[in-house]
Amino acid sequence: MGQTPRQLRRRCCPSRMQKRLTLEALEDRTLLSGGSVSSTAGLIAAINAANKAGGGTAITLAPGAIFNFTSANNYTNGANALPVITADITIIGHGPNPSSGGDLLDRTAPPTMPFRLFDVASGGELWLTNLALQGGLAQGTGAAAQGGAIYSSGKQLKLNGVPQLKLNGVTVEGNTAQGSNGANGFEPNPTQSPGGSGASAHGGGLYVAGGSVSLTNSIFSSNIANGGNGGNGDSRVGTGRLACRQVSRSPSPNRTGNFYCIRLSLCRSISVFSL
Repeated sequence: MGQTPRQLRRRCCPSRMQKRLTLEALEDRTLLSGGSVSSTAGLIAAINAANKAGGGTAITLAPGAIFNFTSANNYTNGANALPVITADITIIGHGPNPSSGGDLLDRTAPPTMPFRLFDVASGGELWLTNLALQGGLAQGTGAAAQGGAIYSSGKQLKLNGVPQLKLNGVTVEGNTAQGSNGANGFEPNPTQSPGGSGASAHGGGLYVAGGSVSLTNSIFSSNIANGGNGGNGDSRVGTGRLACRQVSRSPSPNRTGNFYCIRLSLCRSISVFSL
C-alpha cells in the first residue's frame, strides 16, 4: 500500500500594512488630515499638498511652534508668505502664545521686503483656529496694499451657510497695510504738475474682497492701515531742492486699521475681544 499523501498546509502570508489617510471631524465638516507640521517649509508644503488634493484638509500645527517668514512665496494680489489658498483648508493651532504651547505665524523680513501672510482665492476656503498672525506687511497700490495679514476673495456662501473665511480664537496683531507714496511733480510751476496722490490702504489685519467672513473669540490689536504720502510739487530731479511753495497732496485717508469688508453683508458674524 502506498503512503497516504500528506495534506499541505498553506501558510498565510501576513497582509501588508497599508497607510490609511485619517479623517478629522471639525464642526459640521469632515476633513482629510494633512498631518502635523512644525516648520515654515513644512507648512508651505502642507498647503501646497492640500491645494493639489482639493476637497477639505486639516493641518495641525505642532504645539509651541513659531513659523518665521523671511521671503514671499508668491505675488498674487501683492506678495504673500504662504501659497494662495485654493482648496478648503483648516489650520489648527494650540493658542496664540508660543510660550504657553501656542502657535505663531510671524513675518520677520525687513521693511524693504513687504508681504502679507495669507491670500484666499475666489475658489478657496480657509479656517484658522487657535493661533496668532503677526508682522504682515501689505504694501503698494490696489490689492497689494490691502490686508496686512490676510487678503480674502473667497467663494460665496455654501448652501449650509458656512463662511469661507473663519477665524476662531485667533490673535491678529501688529500687521500693516501701507499705500505707496505719490510721485513728485517735475514742472517749475507746481500748479501745472502737482505731486501725485498717495495710494490708499485698507485693512491692516484683514481685507475681505469677496466671499464671507466669520470672526469669533478673536483679538485684532495694533494693526495699521496707512495711506501713502502725496508727492511733492516742483521737485527738482537730482538736486533734492524743493521750491519755496511746496505743493503736496494730502496722504490718502487711512482706512480701518484692523479689518475691512468691502460690503457689510460679507461679515456674517463678528465677535472680537479687542479692536
